[in-house]
Amino acid sequence: MQQEAKQDQPFAFRGRGQRSGAGFAGLHTRNMTAERAAKIFHADYLFDEAELLPLYEKYGFEGLEDICLHAYMSKKTLQEIIDLRDKYSWERMKYVLGLTPQVYFDRCVDYQARRLAERMDIPQKVTKKYMHMGYAMHHINSAYLLAQKAGMDIKEVIDLKTPKNSWQDVALKIGLTDEDFREVKSKISECFGRHE
Repeated sequence: MQQEAKQDQPFAFRGRGQRSGAGFAGLHTRNMTAERAAKIFHADYLFDEAELLPLYEKYGFEGLEDICLHAYMSKKTLQEIIDLRDKYSWERMKYVLGLTPQVYFDRCVDYQARRLAERMDIPQKVTKKYMHMGYAMHHINSAYLLAQKAGMDIKEVIDLKTPKNSWQDVALKIGLTDEDFREVKSKISECFGRHE
């Protein structure tokens, strides 16, 4: 049940602040290099790769992930977060930064809407509408792409996905083929560049 609750959130702090949730599913950190990490964090959080590279060497993937996430969500610089981290735990830092649950949720919605628009051409207003209705980002991108492929509206597709079926089941139900489903699944993986 705890896992299901996490999956319905745009993304959630886990433990020390690492991302979890479907927006980040499939990230393989094995064989991570500083260059790859900098590209991932640049694409996700918009920080300069040249600034990220030395920080990766100092903090590693998970440490830099925490720093980037808190900086992006609080609209602070990486250095400001590093300085605060010397004084506070991650939990206390959320309070100090004013990251109330509502502020955090609103910034998550903006973050996910930007990413889906940039990477998959899903209009931000669509992502924001459905996220504010409680849909997870991965449901929105899957439903939107399947709906497009079937010539339907997302609202006709998104509620067909339940905890008891798969997106492949949804694709078949709306008249798509297994190949159509594989194309959508591949597009999602390619757009987020996390399966290397």
